[in-house]
Amino acid sequence: MEIILLERIPRLGQMGDVVKVKDGFARNFLLPQGKALRASEANKKKFEAQRVQLEARNLERRKEAEAVAEKLDGQSFKTFRSGGEEKSKGNFDAQAKKDDDSAGCHTHQ
Repeated sequence: MEIILLERIPRLGQMGDVVKVKDGFARNFLLPQGKALRASEANKKKFEAQRVQLEARNLERRKEAEAVAEKLDGQSFKTFRSGGEEKSKGNFDAQAKKDDDSAGCHTHQ
């Protein structure tokens, strides 16, 4: 299915690009979340009419994300895992296991 991207999608394209994706990816993810439009002539005209507003919205989102990233930069966080059977399930690296066993928590920086 050919779609018009309404925002940058990693490994797919930039806003305004017309790309071909699998039907399920478009129907189940991109279209319902408002990240793309079907690439019809009517939607191409609609996109061009809304392009300025979409670019402004994307710029605003980027500024908000950069502000949050700047606020969190340099901080460290601790996450705790509950004990029990669930703790032994799943994949985690040796350092995380060592941290969990010794301190009961894992520090992220």
